[in-house]
Amino acid sequence: MGFLGGTFDILLADVRMELKAPTLALDEKEDAAVPIPMVGLIGRIYPVRWVNLTARVSGLPLGRYGHVIDAEASLNINPIKFVGISFPPPIRTSSFTGIHQFIKK
Repeated sequence: MGFLGGTFDILLADVRMELKAPTLALDEKEDAAVPIPMVGLIGRIYPVRWVNLTARVSGLPLGRYGHVIDAEASLNINPIKFVGISFPPPIRTSSFTGIHQFIKK
């Protein structure tokens, strides 16, 4: 038993923007929190009645600039209804792949 479904997530990413133009005497930095909307899949399987494996992956394609992916997996044990233990704590990873520097020639 288990399920497979869709998700809509908002990833709040900390970003650092930097502008350097030595000929114009510019050297500016800005930190900001940026909300990134993402869609994905979540699935859960129950190998035993009170044990489940859960995985979720979501992302956002950014065209020629790359993509953002966020994934999470966990093993959950529920020996009593409404009481659960995640083992290990949910494993989560996020990645951004794309062009980090824009150069005008």
